Amino acid sequence: MQKEEPLLSIYEYFFEGGTNNTFVFETNANILHGVTFKPSEYIIPNKVYSNSIFEMTIEVLFIPDGVKLYPDKIIPPTIATIIKDFFHKIHQPILMYICDSSDNKQLVRHRKFNQWFEEFADSKLAKTEFIFVDNFQKRFPVSLFLEINHPFREEILKLFFEEADHFQNNK
Repeated sequence: MQKEEPLLSIYEYFFEGGTNNTFVFETNANILHGVTFKPSEYIIPNKVYSNSIFEMTIEVLFIPDGVKLYPDKIIPPTIATIIKDFFHKIHQPILMYICDSSDNKQLVRHRKFNQWFEEFADSKLAKTEFIFVDNFQKRFPVSLFLEINHPFREEILKLFFEEADHFQNNK
């Protein structure tokens, strides 16, 4: 009888670092994923917060020939763990996530990401969101994450929505 391999709760990942604070992990199908946290002071133009604002990107870095992407139940808890790790590495970060829209599947990604967040989120994180609509009526979901006990939480949220309204009204 062949011994079954134990199920992983998350994929092993490593912090590559760099300017974009990159984390990398490889799936059982040898697909390489990256999660980056790019400094993005433009999101909330306020000098007090400029060193704490990051834009998160989740991307496939490498797919072996002949391998297709498929739903992988280990990816969501891995990404959630990476986000928690990032929040431990950086003091009181403000994190923004914009769903990729290059293939018009941003609303599906947004729904999937929200499911992941609800299932795996740390109770210490708060999430707020809005949908940006461009001149062509294309919808872009945007989420903002910060610690619930962030000392400037209310002010940051107010500035975030002011910037979102300003951006939306001046497109």
